[in-house]
Amino acid sequence: MGEQINDVNVAKFKELDGMMRANPALSKATFKLNALPLLCDARAGLEALAAADWTVDERYRTKAEKLHVEWDAEVTKLYAAEHTPPAQSAVIGAVNAAAGPRDVVVCAAGSMPGDLHKLWRTRDPKGYHVEYGYSCMGYEIPGG
Repeated sequence: MGEQINDVNVAKFKELDGMMRANPALSKATFKLNALPLLCDARAGLEALAAADWTVDERYRTKAEKLHVEWDAEVTKLYAAEHTPPAQSAVIGAVNAAAGPRDVVVCAAGSMPGDLHKLWRTRDPKGYHVEYGYSCMGYEIPGG
């Protein structure tokens, strides 16, 4: 397992004796954006996290919901952008509208991953598969 807090991996992980350990040279990165490192057996750690009883602070939830509504309105505006040639946001909106509820968007290179990250409205948890950070143009070809 590993972590990806930004558009590139900020830490490399090694599997040793069934344990996942952060590379000591990059250990500061495991605290990026107030994240907490988790050193444990991968399966046991995921099971413990899944069983944990936690909730998000109501103020945070309210703020996140407000920001979601604001961003959704901005996406709607960007989907409707009228330019010649069409704006990339309008093309993403048209493809998103034509996509079925279980369709998957797959992308890897250029400006599209960043725009999809901001603009794609996923309707299925598995409906977004975009590669970031390694610039492997052609990543999406097998998906076709």
